[in-house]
This record gives sequence, structure tokens and C-alpha cells, in this order.
Amino acid sequence: MADNFARLTDDLLLHILQFVPAKEGAFTTTLSKRWRHLWRTSGAVNLRALILEEEEAPLNAKRDRFVAQALKVLDGFVEAGPLFPLKKLTIVVEARNRQILRRFLDPDLDAFPDGVLPRVLAHQVVRTVHELRIQAIDNVPGEPMLFEKDLFEPDQASFGPPIYNLRLSHLPRQALRVLDLSDCGDLAPGLDFVVFPQLHSIRLNHCTITPQNLDKIARAAPSLTTVRLEFTLLLDGGAGTVLVFPAATSLLIYMCCITVQATLEINAPMLQEFVYKGISRNISLLPPPEGLLRVGLDQIYFRGKETRNLMSVCSNFWNFLRGCIHARRLNLTVWSLDVLAQTSPVLELMHVDSVELTAVYWPSSKMADVSIANLLRCCPALRKLRINLTTDKETHLTEMQVTRSYLAQKFKADYEESLEMFRRYEIGQPVAAREDSEDSVSSKRPRMQPDLMFHELDGLTGQDFKCLETSLASVALQFRQGEKCPFGVNLVMFFAQHGKVLEEILLDAGNARLHEHLNVKIDKWLAGQSGRKIQILPAERREKAGGH
Repeated sequence: MADNFARLTDDLLLHILQFVPAKEGAFTTTLSKRWRHLWRTSGAVNLRALILEEEEAPLNAKRDRFVAQALKVLDGFVEAGPLFPLKKLTIVVEARNRQILRRFLDPDLDAFPDGVLPRVLAHQVVRTVHELRIQAIDNVPGEPMLFEKDLFEPDQASFGPPIYNLRLSHLPRQALRVLDLSDCGDLAPGLDFVVFPQLHSIRLNHCTITPQNLDKIARAAPSLTTVRLEFTLLLDGGAGTVLVFPAATSLLIYMCCITVQATLEINAPMLQEFVYKGISRNISLLPPPEGLLRVGLDQIYFRGKETRNLMSVCSNFWNFLRGCIHARRLNLTVWSLDVLAQTSPVLELMHVDSVELTAVYWPSSKMADVSIANLLRCCPALRKLRINLTTDKETHLTEMQVTRSYLAQKFKADYEESLEMFRRYEIGQPVAAREDSEDSVSSKRPRMQPDLMFHELDGLTGQDFKCLETSLASVALQFRQGEKCPFGVNLVMFFAQHGKVLEEILLDAGNARLHEHLNVKIDKWLAGQSGRKIQILPAERREKAGGH
């Protein structure tokens, strides 16, 4: 092992040492003459406290020992001198529950007037820190926290009192570039106005903050280009909440707790990427960012009872897209394909050339074709379209590794056979009829004839779609797992007939037996109807499609 480390360059060792806990990093200074100054010159300190006891006395002792050791470690960078400043500081505190964390980080006023973290951050060498990460973990070490495993947004009751509080004045100011906080209370500005001239990225994970203080942070950081709000509680800003990020180019709002009835207006004129995952809300990008490249929208179910109003959800969906009129790529996930069908949107996304739509589709739906028509109509320059049709049941089942393994084994032979049939058809070889096994789908139900499988889609037929005439070159369709999907097959036929510049159709028919949905006869029929060759190829299955 020693020989292996001896062969590594100092630059590589310095990179490795950036991830080593402070205790082990300090120990490396005693290994040899070469190692004596390496850890300090790495410019990184990782402070970690693991709290298992719940009794007050040992908790106080652990707290005092943690602070003393942290200050001693930071003192070492004073000795290293200005040539090797501290650039990365990570503080991780782990305990079994939030109460222990709260008592550890915010003790009585006599010991630490502002709390443990402000005491550590007040050290003189922290002023040069470029990247600051603080994480409070209230779970078994190595396991995701409870809110990260929930399928729904966290509700306000799940937050409780904050684990710790910080003010902007506690943070390093002049050099700070990246700020990553977990489970922090409201990041208030304090009495004095502070400026972060180089701060370009902020991530708040399961934190609590008001829209007003978010606005003050953005004003204090004129170079703030990346904003990530994850599982964060935005305290009630009234009927209308406004978020202003003048310099932001990337914005993520992921599973945040926001008042359902409130409108959320986002003023980020420089935005290039915007991703939102959460329940349906009235979200507006005003003004619409002219440089917007990618938009991800992932609508999830409401928590508890399904009290969704389809009309309001549909209105929110199209209102969201009105702020994305300059976007080039859309990744859209909705809990019902009918969301797109409830109104006829007066909207043109002139710059969109790529759309991926993932939606729950039920065979009983009478509006699915209208949904696709609305999407095609508002994207006149569309070049690539992927539609993933799924179900609630499938979404939950595919989360399970056992189910994925079972499906992979069950359909592997069918998938390979389908590829072989496509290959042989391309070179003109005859394709023999399949002798179905006892477990095969076609042995249990009769094969459907083409005239029974394909029907006109009333919501699409007889309409003019500019993208079909001039731009749409690639269509990918993913059907429901393990079932035939007549609507999906009808879509294949529609695009093959009406796509004037269509070059390829990519198919994932759910159970990988592509020839069950599009057999060789139908493939020949497509070629004859269109008068040109359209490649029909297997598509890669999306385990989780969406915009995040």
C-alpha cells in the first residue's frame, strides 16, 4: 500500500485528501516527511460528528470536544500561512433524531451565544473559504433521510423547529462561491447588509426560508447563477409568492413545500435551465427568459386524498408553458395524459425542437388523441418527439428490483426475437412464424388483425400540424409495461402516414415483443402507404423519464 501511494503525484494526493475527514487528515501529517504538509496544502477540511448518546451530559461533552477539535484543526491552517488558504469546508453532524441534533448544534446561551456552527465559522481562516457545505443528518448513518424517501412533498408539520439557525453575517463573504446547506432554519440577513460578490451557487436542502429572504440573498449575490431548492419549506408569502433571481441561469425547485393555493411568479430573465417537480401549481416565468434552453416539469400526486381538480391542473400546465415560449427542449411528466386535453391552448412554442412526454394513460380515456394534438399544435418546429405511456401500477412496480429482474428475464427472449425479425426483414429474408410457448402472450389470446388494431384517431385526423409537414424527423413511443396498447399502435400509424419528413420510429412495446404490435405485414403496409422507407427500430426503455 505504501508503495502504491508513493507512486502517486502530489496533485493526485491533494485531490484525495480533500475528501478525508479532518481527524484522519491530520493524522497523515505524521506519516513521513513528504506527508507533513500535504493535508494542509489541500485546502480542504471535513469536520464530522456522529452522536449516538441521548443523555445530556455526554452530549455536552461531545459538543465541547467537537468544537475544540474543529478550532484546533482550523488553527493548523493559520500555521500553514497565506500561501495555502482554506478553500473547502464541510461540516456533517449525524444523530438518530432531530432533537439530539438540535441540542447539539444550538446549546445553551452561556456556552455558545450564537450556537456551535457560528462559533466554528467565526474562525479567521474560514474567511477564505470558497465552498461551504453544512449537513445535518437525522437518520441511521448511510441511509437516506425520511423526507428523501417520501413519494410526496413534505408537509409543513414534518419540518418542526429548525435544527440550527444561521444568519448571512455568519458566513464567509468575500471568497464564498458555493453554499450548500441542509436542515437550516430561516437564513436571515441580520441587521447588517452583507454582500457575496463571488457566490454563484446555492443549494438549500430541507431548509426553511421566506421568499423575502431568498430575494435578499439573490440581491446580496449579484453573480448567483445556480439556485437549487430541494424539499425546502417556503414560508407563506401570501396569495402570491414572487421569487427574483436576476443572474440565475439554472433553477431547480424540487419537492418543496409551498402553499397550494398561492401563485408562484419567478422573475429570472437570464434563465437557461428550469426544472420543477411537485404538485400542480400556478407557476409563471415572467418575463419569459429569452435564453431558455431546457425545461423540466414533473407533476406528482397530491398527498393523501386525491382532491385534484383536472381543470385547474390543466390550466396550471399550460400557464407554466406560457413562460417557456423560448425553450428549446421540454421534458414533461404529468399524472394523466388528459391534463393536456382539457382546453385548446392558444400557444406557440416556436423554438422547441425536442419534447419528451411521460404520462399515465388509461384505455378508458377518450381524450388521449386530443392531448397529442394539442402538443403537436403548439410545437410547430418540433424535430424529436418521445412519448412514454405508463400506469400508476407500473410506476410503483418498476421501483422494485425484484420486478425489474423478473421482467428482464421474462421478456429477454422476445426482445432478441424482435430484433432478429427486424434485421431479417431489412435484408429481405423470409420470417418464419413463431411457435408460441405455453407462457407466451399470443398463445393465450388470438392475434389481432390489422383492421381491428388500427383506427382513426378523431382528435388528430383532419388537422394540419406544421411540424408533421416540415420538421418532425424522429418519433419514439414507449407503451405500457407488459400489455398491448392499441392507442400507442394507432399513434405509430398516424405518424407514419402523416409525418412528411419522418425518418425513424423508435418503439418499446412494453413487453419487448415489438412484432406483437407491429408485425412484418404491417411494416410492409407502412412502407407502401408512405411511399418511402421509415426505419422502425427498438427504443431504449426509460426507467424514469422526466425533467429532473
